[in-house]
Amino acid sequence: AQFKEAAVPALKDALALKDAAMTLQTLKALDSIGPDAKKAIPEVQNLFLIGDKATAQAAMNTLAKIGKESIDVFK
Repeated sequence: AQFKEAAVPALKDALALKDAAMTLQTLKALDSIGPDAKKAIPEVQNLFLIGDKATAQAAMNTLAKIGKESIDVFK
């Protein structure tokens, strides 16, 4: 788990690239990290709120995989 959490900063940077395919792949990578990806919640939340339909759906799935830490996003 420690190695997965170490990848989160680079994955957050990848989300900022504004490349649709990269964004979707990055969200899948964050999915696999799960709760240890909690530091990416603000970036994923932003994609959930302003992304296109596919991006918003993927972001929602990622937030669900992160778990309880991301519940405030849905309030």
